Amino acid sequence: NYRKDGVNRVILATDGDFNVGTSSTGELVDLVKERARSGVYLSVLGFGGGNINDGMLEAITNDGNGNYFYIDSKREGRKVFLQNLSGTLVTIAKDVKIQVEFNPGKVAAYRLIGYA
Repeated sequence: NYRKDGVNRVILATDGDFNVGTSSTGELVDLVKERARSGVYLSVLGFGGGNINDGMLEAITNDGNGNYFYIDSKREGRKVFLQNLSGTLVTIAKDVKIQVEFNPGKVAAYRLIGYA
């Protein structure tokens, strides 16, 4: 139910085994990118006990302006649902850039790790 003026987010709960329909990482990434451009975002809840396809799930959420949560216990599930997931449902900013200027009187030295 896409709403042009609403929050459009798909929450995918999975064990990471996509065995019906689109199943390759590349195809899924392309699909998620296409939907993200139209304003539909993705949150993935990965359930499992060590046998989950983390690489694929991280790849599709990175390209879908989304987030990925790995849930392997009741405790982690409680934490994700009560603390993490509710804080990510509404997007408050997109493509944010921050510029930092150091106060030379307070910062004697710094190291730039990366810049895009």
